[in-house]
Amino acid sequence: MEVEKRIRSVFIVVATVFLALLAVFVFVLISNEVKRAGYIGLESDHLRTIEVHGEGEVSAAPDVAEIYLSVITQEEDSEEALNENNEKTENVISYLKEEGVEEDMIQTSGFDMRPLYDHREDERTGERERVIYAYEARNTVEVEFKDLEDVGSLIDGAIRAGANEVKNLRFSIENEEEYKSQAREEAIREAEDRAESIAASLEVSLGRVLDFSEDKAFYRTPFMEADMREVAMEDVAEEEVPIEPGESEITSSVIIEYEIR
Repeated sequence: MEVEKRIRSVFIVVATVFLALLAVFVFVLISNEVKRAGYIGLESDHLRTIEVHGEGEVSAAPDVAEIYLSVITQEEDSEEALNENNEKTENVISYLKEEGVEEDMIQTSGFDMRPLYDHREDERTGERERVIYAYEARNTVEVEFKDLEDVGSLIDGAIRAGANEVKNLRFSIENEEEYKSQAREEAIREAEDRAESIAASLEVSLGRVLDFSEDKAFYRTPFMEADMREVAMEDVAEEEVPIEPGESEITSSVIIEYEIR
């Protein structure tokens, strides 16, 4: 009997402790769920929100110019075409270096050597056949200029040195990220102002930011293209090529979702 009483007492104590721990666990679980629902775990479907859009734009003057200069030579003999091309290309590169363009700003972007074909009639058979009448060598260098005031005169000088094709003159901004950040900040301010105006009209107040997204910031820069392939060096105007970089427009577009109370 005495043993049974002791066992029963131990069982009651264990059961009591278990029930107490279970009660504490349930209480903590419920408390966490309440906090989560009230602060961090409420689904967006249950929140009152507004979503606003903002745009920012910053203008800046380009400070870098990039251009492709090509030397194109045609001769009946492939070796002559190549030698002439090499000589003129070296002249162009030497001229640019002499004018202060740094070596790492001049990079070969392509070289091509190809036969040129024509269709001629065979005098004996009268049949037309495809024959090689010349060889063409093309060497293209990509050049980056930091002093935009000299771009026109440098292009003019490169043409005189032997370049006979000028393409893809582009202007860009070296410290682009700085202007992108400015455009983004302007877009965010516009979105915030719009959100505050809407909240005032609805007689509510803005809460925390629930979501933010930004379209990839981009900028529009002037683009020019000139093809000098058919221009002989002696026909190049004495005045330098007129170059006006203008201004670039850097834009940013954001969407912000606010909780409202």
